[in-house]
This record gives sequence, structure tokens and C-alpha cells, in this order.
Amino acid sequence: MLFRSGTPLVVDAAYPTAPPAEYAAGVVSIADLFAAGSSGTALEPARLSASTTAAFFRTSGSTGEPKSAAHTHASLIAGSQIFLAKFPVTADNDHVPNFNLAAPAEPVVGTVNHLLAGVRMNFSADGISYEELIRKVSPAYLWTMPPTWQQRASAIREALRTVPASDAAGRQATGRDVLGAGRTKWAITGGTALSADVIQLLHSIDLPLFK
Repeated sequence: MLFRSGTPLVVDAAYPTAPPAEYAAGVVSIADLFAAGSSGTALEPARLSASTTAAFFRTSGSTGEPKSAAHTHASLIAGSQIFLAKFPVTADNDHVPNFNLAAPAEPVVGTVNHLLAGVRMNFSADGISYEELIRKVSPAYLWTMPPTWQQRASAIREALRTVPASDAAGRQATGRDVLGAGRTKWAITGGTALSADVIQLLHSIDLPLFK
């Protein structure tokens, strides 16, 4: 976090030229920040406290105009601590970001957990898709929205057609392999409702779903 002339500076990559007029005077575009080069014109380190703004999030805009919210260091840490109490990951665990890091949920699920608990953050490179990275990493938790879980459930059912109902271990291994969840401990969702058959299917491969 930096300050510009005593005002909190928020870098917004969504606006490469100029941020909307209704934004606070401290919000600048990422292009403006880079244009300043190493001189850091009129910038100085922020004097941080628990109430200092730590991150600026935007909703996707899928249900209307995108909305913005600022989170303090205290609110981010509190949210992450609540999450870690339920899903106690450590530096031995991995996370694959499912959403843009500016999405409201991702910092608590991933970035702040990385800072507090040391969980490893994994990012795709060389054209590797999110699903391919999931299979390579097998993160501690799979976090995604209900429509994606519905799609994954369909893929699991298709794979299980060739596995006898009596082979519980084989069905569990096959279902988890479809998800790339060999070492995954938890499935997490949010937002809209998810059908009971998807929840039961995930439980049948020993991957409990939490919301």
C-alpha cells in the first residue's frame, strides 16, 4: 500500500487509462502507476494499522453494475481466520486460485491464507488451463461455484459408468481422478443452491462439500 499526497493509493487494473470520477482521488490506474517509473513521484510508504485499507475488491458485474468494496487489514485477517478454523491448511498444502485475485472471496480463500498459514499458491503458466493445473497440484480444497460443480458431477457420473457399484475404493479413486482431487480434503461452494444429488455424489467419493 502506498500513499499519494497523504491519500490512500489503490491501483485499479480494470481502468487502463482513467478511473471513474466517482472513485476516491487516491485511486489511480495501473498505467499511471507504471508511468511514474522508479521515481515514485509523490508516493510514500503508508503508515499501516489494522484499520488501514488493505485491498480493493470488485464484483464481476454478472448480476448488474460491478460494485466495489474496500477491506481493511483487520477485516481480511478476521475473514481468513474464520476460514482457517474450519479448513486448517498449512505450508504443506496447496491452493489454486479459481477467481481473479480482485474477486471478493479469493483473497480470503487463497492470498491471505498464504500470508497467515503459508499455504502454497499455484498459478498456471505456458498455457496450462485451470483444470490442468488442478490435476497437477491437487489442492487442499476445491473452491468453485454451483454451476461448475454441476458440470464436474456430470463428468464424474460418466467416468463411474465403467466402475462396478460394489467397488467402493475404485469408484472413489475414479471420481477423485476426474476432479484432480487425489489429495484434496474439502470441496467448497457458495452462491446459488446446489442439487442434493451432486452433494451426495461428492460425499460418495469421500469429498465432503461445504458452503
